[in-house]
Amino acid sequence: MASGSSDTIVLVIDEDRVRKVASSTLQKAGFRVLETRSNTMDSFAKLQDHPENIGLAIVDADAGHQEAPELVNNIHRILPESRVLLLSESTEAVSLACRGQRGCWVMQKPFRRARFLGRVLEVFGEPRVLTA
Repeated sequence: MASGSSDTIVLVIDEDRVRKVASSTLQKAGFRVLETRSNTMDSFAKLQDHPENIGLAIVDADAGHQEAPELVNNIHRILPESRVLLLSESTEAVSLACRGQRGCWVMQKPFRRARFLGRVLEVFGEPRVLTA
């Protein structure tokens, strides 16, 4: 399924259990996963020097120090070619952050593994394959 350097995903999720489940799901699907706990600029700045091309940043928009629009802008400033998938319990408010932004998607929490993977594949433009 995942086949190139743009298939590297960075997870920016503070909650350990959620981050581990997301990471495991993505790795089983063939993605390379980098993990960080905070959505501060310091955590994204570390990624600039990473040799892999980050194809997607999955960020828990509810757990950080930045408002969603600022967060999306900062991610695109540091990772200009990356897509952004914002996770939030309040997708209505976070959806406004993606309005007019290139490469920005939203997904409501909580979610099941299959739905999460389906959304990631959709973001990458691959056919949605959902299993139970």
